[in-house]
Amino acid sequence: SKDGKHEVGKSPTSASAQQQPSLVPLLTSTFLLMISLSIVSLSPTPILIDQFGPSRATHILSTIAAVAAASEIILSPVLGALLDSMGRRPALLASISSVAIMHAFVSTNTDAVPVCIARYLSYVALPQFFVASQAVAGDVLAQTPDKMGSLLGIQSALISGGFIGGVKIAAALGERGPKVAYGASSLLAVVSGMILAIGQKETLDKEHKVAFDVEETKRKVIQAPIAAGHLLVGRGRKIGFLALLFSLQSMPAFIGDVFQVYCRDVWELGQNAVGDVIAVFGLSGIIASVIGSVLVGKMGVQNFTSIAILSSTFFPLAALHSYKAALFALAVGFLGSCQTIGVVAELTTQVSKSGARQGEIAGERGALLAITKMVAPVLYGGLYIAGSSLGFPQLVFAFNVVLALICFILSRQDLWQ
Repeated sequence: SKDGKHEVGKSPTSASAQQQPSLVPLLTSTFLLMISLSIVSLSPTPILIDQFGPSRATHILSTIAAVAAASEIILSPVLGALLDSMGRRPALLASISSVAIMHAFVSTNTDAVPVCIARYLSYVALPQFFVASQAVAGDVLAQTPDKMGSLLGIQSALISGGFIGGVKIAAALGERGPKVAYGASSLLAVVSGMILAIGQKETLDKEHKVAFDVEETKRKVIQAPIAAGHLLVGRGRKIGFLALLFSLQSMPAFIGDVFQVYCRDVWELGQNAVGDVIAVFGLSGIIASVIGSVLVGKMGVQNFTSIAILSSTFFPLAALHSYKAALFALAVGFLGSCQTIGVVAELTTQVSKSGARQGEIAGERGALLAITKMVAPVLYGGLYIAGSSLGFPQLVFAFNVVLALICFILSRQDLWQ
């Protein structure tokens, strides 16, 4: 505009308002990619148990998850630089392609090594895909946090729906063996990539691209472990505050296998029942994302976030009592499943206002989330072991209640304004 201000819905890195690309291809690609990965999400465990036994298989899978999280930290600054130099599409397509190619190979060879490599790539590729997709959303909607929150809510619903759909397909293909599952996964990944390649336009304007600085990227790789810290303390109080809140809110999502162990040992649920509980979580996530994407626009980002955080306390509070109470509370407090969408939307908006590059910030946010994913499973595992030794295995849920209350207090701070 003539006064130098950005128009509503227009970020510094986006195309003109008349040429803003549709995000439908990106959302469709996200949905199909989630189905692709979910089809084989449960396949590695039985394969590795058959070859190595339960204890060794558990150790291998845990190591893969830890190494993948560490890789995210190292790769985040590289990805951030590539997003700002080459654009968003190449990173999105590379993530999908790695899944499609590796799963196609595993469909012909289900030995331990290719299965483990495929597992590692899925752990790394999906977060990188989401980092790039958030940069795309930032290009188009950075100046309208309410619309950004609605978009993230829709994407979250598609992710949950894709997960449930993939699990259902996996169950239908179960008798055909893992090779068929990996083949179907690869095919869906190819379709996902084709939709993205054909339908999704690049959202980073040529004039906003920056040259890829090899030396600078090397320096950032070396400093990668502290990249997340830079987002927390080096980008200003408001951005640091939102990044901290996002990290704390995300932690319960990475409880990992501890929840499955709790279901079996404390609630004494069988494998099918555990699967049903996870499915309920997925369904709750869909409902929360659909409703949350509407509420965040009507209530405002801060108020929605506070209410969603309070809703997240229902499940852990009820889980302190019983399994049935926990399921009921999960239904009542469904908004807790989408509590981060407002924070991510506001964080993206503040980054745009600060003049920082979306790709660089996306990389730092990826590093922060990777550190959270490394810390959370270890923390929850320690809490469960300590709680069990004290006769109070519910300690993990008590911790989540306290964590949610801390997040609620943070959500009411004036730094939102």
